[in-house]
Amino acid sequence: MKELSRLRETAYSKLHHSYDQKNKEAFLFFAVDPTAFNYQGYNVASLFSAKMLKYARDIPFGTRNSTPTEVELAPVSFGKLGLASEASNLLFFTGRDSSIQEGIKYDYKIILTFIMADIEDAVKSDYEKPKLARNAGSFSSNIHRVSHFMPTVKYEKGIAIPEFSSLEVKFGNFKATTATNVLRYISSAFDNFLLDKKTEMHLKHTKFKRVAEFKKQKYDSATADLGGLKSTATTSGKRGQGEYSANNYVKVHTVKSKQLLKLEYLHSYGETLVDSYLSAISEKWHMLTTEVVNNIDGDKNILVRVKNPGNISDRYFFVSGYSGESVETEGVVL
Repeated sequence: MKELSRLRETAYSKLHHSYDQKNKEAFLFFAVDPTAFNYQGYNVASLFSAKMLKYARDIPFGTRNSTPTEVELAPVSFGKLGLASEASNLLFFTGRDSSIQEGIKYDYKIILTFIMADIEDAVKSDYEKPKLARNAGSFSSNIHRVSHFMPTVKYEKGIAIPEFSSLEVKFGNFKATTATNVLRYISSAFDNFLLDKKTEMHLKHTKFKRVAEFKKQKYDSATADLGGLKSTATTSGKRGQGEYSANNYVKVHTVKSKQLLKLEYLHSYGETLVDSYLSAISEKWHMLTTEVVNNIDGDKNILVRVKNPGNISDRYFFVSGYSGESVETEGVVL
């Protein structure tokens, strides 16, 4: 089995990741262009297997942990995606990582194994198989593997959107909802605003008498035996820890920012500059409108993401095809 080098930067899309901070899970989506791995006259015939490994970066050195864990990976047929372009040359995958630690950096390694088509007659004379490959048989020599590390990902606590964080895993290994629910979010149940809130604990106002008691307690110590020498003493403990009770504090909720929630969806992929194939990295995202949602076919799914900047949990989710009576939200941008 031959380990192929990465022959073209356009082979892999961005690793789209969505973090569920409540359940400490991450949901992943990416695309691969297998035509980038056509190798010395061989063409990719079919995908044999796909695997994703996760490496945690050690603290404080930042090196990859040598014992990776496998991430649950599921292929997605392009026919199930509501894309405007015919993406038959691309492979799509969803992943579910159920063991996330906040604040830790992770590296995801994708390992794809392909069955290659027979070598073309036009170039057969220019390529000679190694002796080991010839002796191993046609099955082994026609299986090739390619691996790739995605950019490092760090999961941190962010802004949670209750309507999205409560979604269930329904499409591959990814959270999903229906078109009907998305329309309801904007029409009634969802106020369409994204709030960045902060909660702080503040000590309640204390009367002067209690302050005086505290000062008396602070300097009341067993220092009389020091021969009259003055000393700064610690608390004697006569009053215990009652002053630090939660009842003496008040929670203050502050809204740091309020912005209109904007959603967009993966519309299509553009062509590469060297051939007519679609490029995995040339994604085209369009604003999600009620018209788009209402026109999703019943057996199709579109990838939706929150466009707003900042650290947002559950940024990505799928929306499945709409069926039933349309909701009156004409002209509204989600």
